[in-house]
Amino acid sequence: MAERLNNMEVKRRNRRSIMARLLKLETATKPELARDLNYSLPTVNALCDELVAEDLVEVVGMQASGGGRRAVQYRVRTDMHLAAGMDITSRYVCLAVVDIRGRMVASECFEFPFEDSAAYLEKLSVRYQMFLREGDIDPEKILGLGVSVPGVMAEKQDSLVFSHVLQVGKDSVVNRLQTHGGFPDRICYFNDAKAACMAECYSGNAPESFIYLNLSNSVGGAMVIGNQIVSGDQGRCGEFGHVMIVPDGRPCYCGKLGHYDPYGSALVLADKAGGSLKAFFSQLETGDRETEAAFSEYLHYLAIMLCNLRMASDLPIIIGGYMGRYLRAYIARLWEETRKLTIFDEEESFILPCHFNTEAPAVGAASHFIHQFLINI
Repeated sequence: MAERLNNMEVKRRNRRSIMARLLKLETATKPELARDLNYSLPTVNALCDELVAEDLVEVVGMQASGGGRRAVQYRVRTDMHLAAGMDITSRYVCLAVVDIRGRMVASECFEFPFEDSAAYLEKLSVRYQMFLREGDIDPEKILGLGVSVPGVMAEKQDSLVFSHVLQVGKDSVVNRLQTHGGFPDRICYFNDAKAACMAECYSGNAPESFIYLNLSNSVGGAMVIGNQIVSGDQGRCGEFGHVMIVPDGRPCYCGKLGHYDPYGSALVLADKAGGSLKAFFSQLETGDRETEAAFSEYLHYLAIMLCNLRMASDLPIIIGGYMGRYLRAYIARLWEETRKLTIFDEEESFILPCHFNTEAPAVGAASHFIHQFLINI
């Protein structure tokens, strides 16, 4: 027997439904909301007025005349509640701010080599504050800061446990952001690949179930089933960078041999062009033979990985990370490489481009706070 909701719970559910509908429609009138949600007009009247009083919803004008009394149009306010995200890597830091719709309103990626030091933390704080000022973003409107790191996080998402990539553990400067004072009081930590996957999930354009393959300076990923990221027994589901792909092959940063990371990392190609992916793909477009050979080899190993993931999951695969931006133009070529390896006659490509590129982990980490805010309205 279904559990009965009390009046307060019903009211909160109805508030969430109205907010969700307005977020989807951009604008709507009270009669439209009542019709779409199957609520009484007095209920919608009361809740809309309440949401307006709380600065969550605003009046934007009158509906076009249809011969009768024109209805007032409402929309969600996007300027009152924001969330920040920060993606910390070994070489770069990416910052992003998203609004209540999950839309990115500001972003910046810059070279910022990681150091486990107080000086690094202080410089990062200065850069974060500068980012907000230059974007004309009020820190008081920030609901929280989501921090993305290539590593394993505590179950409560309140700290980094360890990172092989950054070579740090619980005592890292990463975990001292919360006590520094230059950042929001509310901070949550996320694995970088899972944060990037969250950005795809919150975009509203991803399938309900899929594999997310994150090809950045390190390789990671996530599995999504029914719009939920699968964690696994130890929270390690999606560690695709450490899947064995060439026994006794190239050394991985973890110390083992033959893992996919040294074949699929964005650094494999970037390091052939002075550390710049943009420069590599510019060289590729000129027809440079050495660049083409390197790219062909990269696609070969990526095709092996994609085929293995498809065989294991039978799910579509979204390619994200730094490489996601550049591989978008080569999906057809990658698909042909993959078809050579699979035993099944796939009718159409199961390889999908990502919606977010270099800023995806920061956007996903920030979107966590927007999601939490909306479900608790």
